[in-house]
Amino acid sequence: MRGPIIAGAIILGLSAISFALARAGDGKVADPGASSSKPAVASAEKPRPDPEGLRAQVARLRAEIELLQLDHNLARDRLSVALKESAGSIEDSPAGQLARDYMRIGAEVVGKGPEFDSAMREKGDEIWKAVNRATAAPTSAEIARLRREFLDAATALNRKKIELVEREIHLEGSM
Repeated sequence: MRGPIIAGAIILGLSAISFALARAGDGKVADPGASSSKPAVASAEKPRPDPEGLRAQVARLRAEIELLQLDHNLARDRLSVALKESAGSIEDSPAGQLARDYMRIGAEVVGKGPEFDSAMREKGDEIWKAVNRATAAPTSAEIARLRREFLDAATALNRKKIELVEREIHLEGSM
């Protein structure tokens, strides 16, 4: 269970480091065989980025991050519920108590209250197995799908956060 999550975190970290190193190394290296008659042009060739444009990009990225955070939270909640449902049976849960109460009420309505009690004592395990089958927990395929959705949402969110940090650095450098 933790293996895919740890692997995803490592891949995301390595991607961020690779991206940062690639961005830091995009300066041109002088060819040692080239003639030195031309003076090297410093950063005068690069136009200064437009601070207003960068501010607009930062604002847009922050809004996108908020939306992605909502998607991430929703995916996390769905996965959490599915994992909790797959862990236990309904018999011991509050839903199990509610089901037991409704079965008892139904038996009393038709005048079979005492028979219901004896049936629960004699065949209670079989009854709860049937109830658990009827309220089946999510399948392993469903949980796997929810995990993929969560990882996709978390990855998209983290990528946007990295992009936001980069834009903010550019914005600070342009001022």
